[in-house]
Amino acid sequence: MGCKYLLYGASLVTPFSRMNDNAHYASQAALGWYMAFESTGAVFETERNKSIAVAPMVGQDLYVIAIFVTWQ
Repeated sequence: MGCKYLLYGASLVTPFSRMNDNAHYASQAALGWYMAFESTGAVFETERNKSIAVAPMVGQDLYVIAIFVTWQ
């Protein structure tokens, strides 16, 4: 269990390094980390039924973080 959180913490090294090198903005690093987090969750937790999901949505003049809730 502790190894899981250690690896989550280690996964933040790359985004901080990219921001330190002025290669990415903080928002780009955060979105990239979040996309990787959700992607791995989609692969490893295909059997788990999520009732709450958070997703970024981008439109022509719109930037929103959407929260989806499903009832069963």
